[in-house]
Amino acid sequence: MKLFLKYLLLYIIVGSGWLNAGEISFKEGISSAGSDNVTELLKKAEEFMQKPGFSKSDIVKALNNIQMAESISASTKNDIDLARCYIHYIEAYCKADRKNLAMDYFDKGLSILKTQKPNEIFGDLYLTLAFYYYDNETDYDKKASNINKGIDAFKRAKKWVRVGETYHMLGAEHRYMSRSKDAIEALKKSIYFYKKAGYKQLQKVYDELGDQYTHLHRDHEGLQYGLAAVKLAEQFKDTLLLPTVYTSMGLKYFNIKEPQTALYYFEKGMPYAIKNRDTINIYYLLSNSAAALQQLKQYDKALQKLDELAEYKVPDANLNLINRSMYTSIYLGKKENKRALKNAKEILNEMNSMEGHIENYRYVYKEYIDACYANKMYTEARNYVEKYKKVPEEITLNELIFIYHWQFKLDSIEGNPVGALKNYQAFIKVKDDMYNATKSGQFAAMAVKYESEKKDNDIKLLANETKLQKQKIIQAGLERNYAIAGIIFIILIASVIFIAYRNKLILTKKLRVKQLQITHKNKKLSRLVTEKEWLLKEIHHRVKNNLQIVMSLLNSQSVYLKEESARVAIESSQRRVHSMALIHQKLYQADTLSAVAMDGYIRELVIFLKDSFDNGSIHFEIDVDDAEFEVSQAVSVGLILNEAITNCIKYAFNKKDMPVIDISLKKADDEFYELIIRDNGKGLPENFDIMKVNSLGMKLIKGLSGDLGGSFEIFNDNGTVIKVCFTKIYLNAYA
Repeated sequence: MKLFLKYLLLYIIVGSGWLNAGEISFKEGISSAGSDNVTELLKKAEEFMQKPGFSKSDIVKALNNIQMAESISASTKNDIDLARCYIHYIEAYCKADRKNLAMDYFDKGLSILKTQKPNEIFGDLYLTLAFYYYDNETDYDKKASNINKGIDAFKRAKKWVRVGETYHMLGAEHRYMSRSKDAIEALKKSIYFYKKAGYKQLQKVYDELGDQYTHLHRDHEGLQYGLAAVKLAEQFKDTLLLPTVYTSMGLKYFNIKEPQTALYYFEKGMPYAIKNRDTINIYYLLSNSAAALQQLKQYDKALQKLDELAEYKVPDANLNLINRSMYTSIYLGKKENKRALKNAKEILNEMNSMEGHIENYRYVYKEYIDACYANKMYTEARNYVEKYKKVPEEITLNELIFIYHWQFKLDSIEGNPVGALKNYQAFIKVKDDMYNATKSGQFAAMAVKYESEKKDNDIKLLANETKLQKQKIIQAGLERNYAIAGIIFIILIASVIFIAYRNKLILTKKLRVKQLQITHKNKKLSRLVTEKEWLLKEIHHRVKNNLQIVMSLLNSQSVYLKEESARVAIESSQRRVHSMALIHQKLYQADTLSAVAMDGYIRELVIFLKDSFDNGSIHFEIDVDDAEFEVSQAVSVGLILNEAITNCIKYAFNKKDMPVIDISLKKADDEFYELIIRDNGKGLPENFDIMKVNSLGMKLIKGLSGDLGGSFEIFNDNGTVIKVCFTKIYLNAYA
């Protein structure tokens, strides 16, 4: 019975003077009730309670039908049908805000069902009581407790689909109360029991599970479950859910800075949202498409999306406010700073005159701070950073990153190097805390998985022991049947076994002593290895932080430089220092301290260089083998990439429509690697001679190639190609 899943999420408060016990007049006489069906009567009662804007008369009609069904059930002595009637009484009286009567009928239903075999109605009764409680911190534990009791009842009745549904419901309750870890656990159990029942349309559960992982910054798992949701929704042609899963998938890619892929999913969801007349999803798809286009530096297209969104006239004033705020950041991207400031002020004034959501304050303040900074209104920007911090809502790690970043920039521009350094260090620490929180979540997930597998193994072991006990009993019976004929033989065998057993005990005791000694030594060695690993991690962490401080000092120094050449030289030095700092960050965050995983390192280095030049129009193609290099070799490769990519961004393209930089690191033969950086730009000038080039970048690339013990080439091939070939070095090569 699934009716309780559709209602009671929000009780409707009705007039206090009606529905008193004396005011409800029930129909008397049900002589013709024998021809009525209890299920039909309860169905009619449900229809009255589900009517939009139901009135007192609707509840009275519903209660009349429930009473007739109750009379039939009592006359036929059908306790299950009687319990079903009590469940409907609970619903009706909750809707009428007579919850004391609802609780009375719960007690009646419970007393009846306790005498019955496990059945589905028992679970329905607990779930109906669960929605007797409101969605708040005070009633949350009671609500969750009753939902879990409903789950236990469905399990005893072996109603696996209902178990899956109810775990799904429990996950939604946890999510509503911002308990993401509990929500993930409930949703995973929902998937397990759905699959146990053979139910395959799990797209909504996968979508919600992916959202919860993304909320915890565990983007990899979020993407996995999001893709599974998309696959199932497309497979079952779930056109109602497709706009939602496409929106979720796009946001997941947007969060990991893949705006092109995010835009693909946003645009894919639009036709379904329009067909469904789903105004809310249309709003999210268009606004997120504008954000993705903004990140791709396609500002005019982003403005078109926002203009298109304005035509839909979303009824929610807060959503409209956020939509109009996006114009500010797009105008800033187009360098129309005055226009951006004007728009930001209008939105700020409008927000102050309305009762908006608390989260809107930080969103609008952020846009206004950006506009003030762009227009050199530094005092105003700092004032609103302080207001941003005082919004009466918990500050997340992302918001702390934003606060420290702006305080660092404002201190730098105002000539306060001590404050700038302090805020930059705080900025780096919060980023590390976010990373560590993500890792802790992953470790916790691994621990849960381990405990689950251990429990399953224990169950299997107990089953095997039970089977063994049965076999021993059978064997004992056979031995008794042949006891007289084989008594002498058994005594001899027993003697041999006893002697062997005694010898085995002696040997086992000696082995146990040896084993304890070995175990003790292994623990000491393990503790020493662990201490060494933590020490090395701390060293790499401190080296990374020191390099970050160097970058911060260079950044503060650049504020006072007037010559462009000197400023450019400092920025180049910052990028080189960052490429080395990133190596040490990877080492202390990785599970192994002996080598650097080049795939993740190169991708993060490329993202940093893109952000440094603020040039989102260049598309990067990255193809890196699964390789790990020791530290000195990884530093050389990182510096070569830094110089090569910087040269491509600065000199290769001249207003080219689709600039592309290809980066590949491939294993050519045995331990021989090829690093290739290729662009589709204007290429090298005619009569180019590498020996006559006097730039520091080229000298660094040639020198670093020599340090790698490899070769260096630069030539034209529909653009410039830089190729470095070298042999991988192993740590034992230094032994």
